[in-house]
Amino acid sequence: MWSIVNQSWAAAVRNVHDVSNKGAAPSSTTGPEIPFARALIAAGASQLVGFIQGEGDAMTIYNSISAWNPQGIPWAYQYNPLMTRLIATARAQLVQWHPLLPVAISLQAVTDRDRVFPLISVIRDQTQAMLMPNLVMADMEGCPLYSVDFSGFDGYLGIYGWVGWQSIHLSRSGQTCMGQRFAAAYTAGKPHFVTPPGSA
Repeated sequence: MWSIVNQSWAAAVRNVHDVSNKGAAPSSTTGPEIPFARALIAAGASQLVGFIQGEGDAMTIYNSISAWNPQGIPWAYQYNPLMTRLIATARAQLVQWHPLLPVAISLQAVTDRDRVFPLISVIRDQTQAMLMPNLVMADMEGCPLYSVDFSGFDGYLGIYGWVGWQSIHLSRSGQTCMGQRFAAAYTAGKPHFVTPPGSA
C-alpha cells in the first residue's frame, strides 16, 4: 500500500490501528483492503492490488486553523477535486501497467459517526459527486463498526469529551464486509471499464 508518512509503496499488513495509534504504524496498516484484494485475486479479476490509505479528512482538526492546517483550509469541502487529482496523479504514474487504472473508493458511513467526524457527511456527498471513468464506489453504511468512549479524550487531536460514544472504525467483521463490498462493486463495474483510444 502507499505509505503516506514515507511517501513510498510498502507491503500491507493486518490492521493494528487503534483510536490513539499507540503501538501502531498507521502508514503501513490496512483494513478492508486485504479481503478486497484476496477476493479479486481469488476470482482471477486482478493479480496486483494497490492501497492508498486516507483518514482524518472529516475530523475538525484537519479542517480548522491548527498546527496541521495553519490556514484553516476546509479540506472536507474540497474532497472531490483533491481526490480526483490524487487519482489522476496515481493513474499517470502507473500508466505503464494500465492505461486508465480502475479505482474503488468507499462511501463513508455517517450513522453514529457524526460527532467524532463532524464533516463525515460532507466527505460522503463529495465522494458521491465524483465523476470519473473506471471509478466504482462501495457503501460503508451497515458494515459493523466498534464504538469508542471519547469521554477521556478532551483536547486529543481536536476530539472533546462531549463526543461521548461514537463508532469510529470498522470491526474485524466490518473490514471483511467492506472488503466484500469493494470486490462486488469492482466486479459489477468491470464490464463497463473503458480504455483510452490507441492504448489497447
